[in-house]
Amino acid sequence: MSLDNTNPSDAHKAAATEHKACADLHMKAADCHENKKADEAKANSASALQSSESAHKQSKAACDSSGQ
Repeated sequence: MSLDNTNPSDAHKAAATEHKACADLHMKAADCHENKKADEAKANSASALQSSESAHKQSKAACDSSGQ
């Protein structure tokens, strides 16, 4: 996702979308652990971490666009 959202509403929606994607990856990692699929869990965990970093940036941009 782009970090250049200038419309505060769009910026917050982008952040929420990124956070949802991150949560989905964490849930997939948890499911993999429950199903004894350690390699898949590790891959999903790594993806969740990357998504989390992106979500954090999106949240910062959204808050900045709101004049925090």
